[in-house]
Amino acid sequence: MKHFANCGTIRRRRSNDELLGQTVERLLIDAELFDGNRFNYAALILLGKRESLGRFLSNAEIVYEFRLDESAIQHDAREEFRNGFLAIQDRLWQTINSRNGVQHIQDGLFVRDIPNFNEEVVRESLLNAVCHRDYRLSGSVFIRHSPKLLVVESAGGFPAGVTAENIIGRAEVGGQKSEVRGQISDFLISDL
Repeated sequence: MKHFANCGTIRRRRSNDELLGQTVERLLIDAELFDGNRFNYAALILLGKRESLGRFLSNAEIVYEFRLDESAIQHDAREEFRNGFLAIQDRLWQTINSRNGVQHIQDGLFVRDIPNFNEEVVRESLLNAVCHRDYRLSGSVFIRHSPKLLVVESAGGFPAGVTAENIIGRAEVGGQKSEVRGQISDFLISDL
């Protein structure tokens, strides 16, 4: 609990004044990351220290690789991130953005600089990769980056019977979450 009390990420992300008055323990309980006695895997994935991730969930890491030529086998730069996602998400974006190209788009008399990769889209794809991956499978989340391509890969796939073509219709049936989301939620909320 002491680590989380000192974690600036929690306090920095709060925008609601009511939340500022909450203890860190109460916030973690309300977020269903802590039951008063033990933390769950979701807490570890989002807030864990490197040592704890290595001990309890060694596949919870993100590997970033940059290639000037997207077809090259050898990477030109590589960095490994193994800390709670909330602690590394800004550094991940900074790493990607440091090699983010810009397109110059003529708009009448003005030229607009449009980045190749939009920050919101990249952050959302990273969050999805971390939150929706199957932690029962080995393997890291991989970010493969080149000047014109950014691919985020994570372990797992669609459950039986679900394909890219029918996922929209299968993702939610009668207001109920899908089977795979239920399985992942059950795993993430399970106790360490």
